[in-house]
Amino acid sequence: MSKRAATAEPARTRRLSADERRRSILEAARKAFSDTGDMNGTTMRAIADKAGISEGVIYRHFESKDQLFYEAVVEPLREAVDSLVAASAVVDKDEPLNADRQLETLAGLYRQLSSTLEEVLPLLGLVLFGDPKVARRFYRE
Repeated sequence: MSKRAATAEPARTRRLSADERRRSILEAARKAFSDTGDMNGTTMRAIADKAGISEGVIYRHFESKDQLFYEAVVEPLREAVDSLVAASAVVDKDEPLNADRQLETLAGLYRQLSSTLEEVLPLLGLVLFGDPKVARRFYRE
């Protein structure tokens, strides 16, 4: 055995904090829900596999698959809509919109909308075309 091999220590993975683990579960859940196309077709096992953890770890952070779906899919959609509404609400707050500012403002809102849609369009599809109960809840709230 070479001296180098004898002194080499195995690589240690850093343990994730509770917040980091929660975020990694949410990301894995979004991917798993997107892969199957709906909440009911996605198992907790599939989410756990994507996250590289056991199902028990998921249940330490989330009470149910419904809660996980809501926080992974519905909540980011709500935040995106709220962000777009807030951006459009302050368009003419500082000064009136003249022709140049209208173009500048609309271009900025369009860029924000485009980047938001890129992130949330798959999630919107899950809500709209998945479980009808989830879609009703999303629209009500």
